[in-house]
Amino acid sequence: MIEKDQSRNIPEDIKRTVRKKSGFGCIFCGKPLYHYEHIEDWAIVKKHEADNITLLCTEHHEKKRKKLLKREQILKKTLTPYNLIHGKSSPLQLDFEGNDFAISFGDVRFSIQPDKQSQNNFIIPLIIDDLMMISFLIEDEQLYFNLNVFNDENKLVLNIINNELIYSSSLWDITFESNNLIIRNEKGKKIFHIIINIPNNVIIKQGYFYHNGVQLFIHERTLF
Repeated sequence: MIEKDQSRNIPEDIKRTVRKKSGFGCIFCGKPLYHYEHIEDWAIVKKHEADNITLLCTEHHEKKRKKLLKREQILKKTLTPYNLIHGKSSPLQLDFEGNDFAISFGDVRFSIQPDKQSQNNFIIPLIIDDLMMISFLIEDEQLYFNLNVFNDENKLVLNIINNELIYSSSLWDITFESNNLIIRNEKGKKIFHIIINIPNNVIIKQGYFYHNGVQLFIHERTLF
């Protein structure tokens, strides 16, 4: 007889397994904002098993709750999650705006106020080997943020293009909880942590920036 887990809190190792097999997004639409959802309802099984848990965005979670998605449909889709089929997440629009911007690398903070006499301002806080790793454009008081993150094989694993976030579904692990986006490697070590403060502030708490053999590490108060 299997002892049932009476706690509603899903263990972290099971969460990671569910994230990985779901492609780090809703299995139907790939959105990176999601709920951990028991396919067979928690009220019935009262235990946590990765095979019975999937990722659903708010829209598809609500459809399941209102019985507009059947259990059989969800089970079928767990075999072909959107992000694993496409190799990347669905775009998530980040609502940056305004005519100034602040960015922090660890505990080092830069507050930038572009020339308000100009309608267009293009600023590059970080460039590696002629590639813009972090940049932003302020155009007619609209802020557009851009970010590129590569792995040590020089493959693009996450980018934000004009406020639109997309990441690879081949990552070992990525979480986006509240406004904290965290990437971990296969050893479970945190290699990238960005805090997105809408409407016009970004904090790189920890970052591994790599491109064409050039590396930059950001960790708390250290840049090297």
